[in-house]
Amino acid sequence: MAGPGPHQLAAIAALAHRLRSASAGRRTDSLSLALATLEATLNAIEVPAFVLDDAGVIVHGNAQGRVFLDEQRELVTRSLDRALNGEPAELSWKLTDIGGVDAAPWHLAVLGTQLANAGDKRVLAAAAVRWRLTTRQRQVLELLALGLTNADIGLGLDIGESTVEFHLSGIFDKAGVDNRATLIARLLAL
Repeated sequence: MAGPGPHQLAAIAALAHRLRSASAGRRTDSLSLALATLEATLNAIEVPAFVLDDAGVIVHGNAQGRVFLDEQRELVTRSLDRALNGEPAELSWKLTDIGGVDAAPWHLAVLGTQLANAGDKRVLAAAAVRWRLTTRQRQVLELLALGLTNADIGLGLDIGESTVEFHLSGIFDKAGVDNRATLIARLLAL
């Protein structure tokens, strides 16, 4: 399953409430248990997911989220901030308010994209082998599969937009396509 179901959302909301209570009361045993349970629940979500506090600060993330954050910290934090403020963001986040009524809500942010299957690491690995992509081409393909623009891919990889276009041209040639839509269709067919 890609995103959280209603039972997972309820569990995450309850755990967020427990975390708030435990940290406010400085009860380390309750805090440790709540964090461990939250970790297991979030890791059942197969795409990057984060729990954000009422100020938008990342409180916790699942394994995929932590890896994504390590690789693309500026992009992830900027897009989360924009999504929380209702602004257009580079990445598509599904936000769900969690937490108690008595306090400002925390949020569960789950990376949501219509290209979730195309962004699957196994699909990308298969494409990289089949099309004989370079390491940089694979990095560009991963971000393209998330729906990023050339400018945002460049920002995420700290390269210029023209360099992104160069790598995309190479990917298109190796995949035997001439545009993004056909490339994504090829990815989805793998």
